[in-house]
Amino acid sequence: MAQFIYKAKTSDGAPQEGTIDAGTIDLAIAALQRRNFLILSIEPVKEDKGFLGQFQTLLSIFNRVKQQDIVVLSRQLSTLFEAKVPIVESFKVIITETQSPRSRSI
Repeated sequence: MAQFIYKAKTSDGAPQEGTIDAGTIDLAIAALQRRNFLILSIEPVKEDKGFLGQFQTLLSIFNRVKQQDIVVLSRQLSTLFEAKVPIVESFKVIITETQSPRSRSI
């Protein structure tokens, strides 16, 4: 997920600034519009890969999907394929039913 910096106005006309996490800029805009913001500007946050960024990258190695989650995903996909559910629909169902955020990232 990416971060975006935005400047907007609320429905009352008050200025609002901040950051929002979203997969794409379109999703960020949609999320801000759902909050009834009038978007003045939005741009991606520039990532600085300093020491902290490198440390976070190193820590992300340990944030992996558990083997048990992969087994469950495989079984669910197998069942849905046997039921002749289309692959895209199968993944949509599994994503909505999965509890673990790490499993959703597969």
